[in-house]
Amino acid sequence: MGINILSWNIRGFRKREKKRSLRTLIQKHNPCLLFVQESKVEILSEYEIRRFWNSSNLDFVVSPAIGSAGGLFSIWNSDIFTALEKYSYQRFIVVIGTFKHSNFFCGFINVYAPSVDSEKTKFLEEL
Repeated sequence: MGINILSWNIRGFRKREKKRSLRTLIQKHNPCLLFVQESKVEILSEYEIRRFWNSSNLDFVVSPAIGSAGGLFSIWNSDIFTALEKYSYQRFIVVIGTFKHSNFFCGFINVYAPSVDSEKTKFLEEL
């Protein structure tokens, strides 16, 4: 069984063309995991996520943007991947779990690193 994982620095999830492009990517590649950076969204509802995700069986973690800066979300097909632990921080999301078909245990980190030098040391220590 192949495993498709998508990651995209979307630079603004609420823009209509970005949502359309994301939906197209998901339909074309049918990922079991999706990592989005720079969503610029403070609140992201389960309803919004279900509107563009292919499967009704999903789980997700959101790290909200602060104002119009940052924002992350990670989504996965819960028929394929079971999350055992989920952690959400300002600049990264950690998901640890197993793939059901192989019982393979692993972890994923969705990262939006700072570009400002003065913030990098603190970020790396937290990571």
